[in-house]
Amino acid sequence: MELQVLVASIFALTTFDAWLTAKRIKDYGIEVEINQGIKHMAKWFGPEVASLIMLFGPTLLWVLLGIKAHSYSGLGILVGFKLRFFYNQLQSLAFEKEAKAIQKEMNSRASALPSQSDSAKADPSQTGPSNFKGE
Repeated sequence: MELQVLVASIFALTTFDAWLTAKRIKDYGIEVEINQGIKHMAKWFGPEVASLIMLFGPTLLWVLLGIKAHSYSGLGILVGFKLRFFYNQLQSLAFEKEAKAIQKEMNSRASALPSQSDSAKADPSQTGPSNFKGE
């Protein structure tokens, strides 16, 4: 029973990581990804396939190795790594949310300010001397 829980946890966490990786590549571009394998594969096969292959492939190999070696502690360590990756992804999502809120606030403030050309038309003192006659 413990083996099934460990394996299910590993693959659930990997699924979340693969989904979020593909989403970020779509939203921000290929350069947002650190994993060079995913970067190269995404150019050829797209972000979904690349993240699935490059995240599930190694995970599957480690899980099979852990099962073959009857290493519950090895699988437990892998769950620990996957939990840490999950936590890092949650922190990254929170940062993205804050960054988007700041960007939205900056855009709303910028649109609320009058443009320079509008203020120049409204305030003659900002245009310079228009009735100046040189001597």
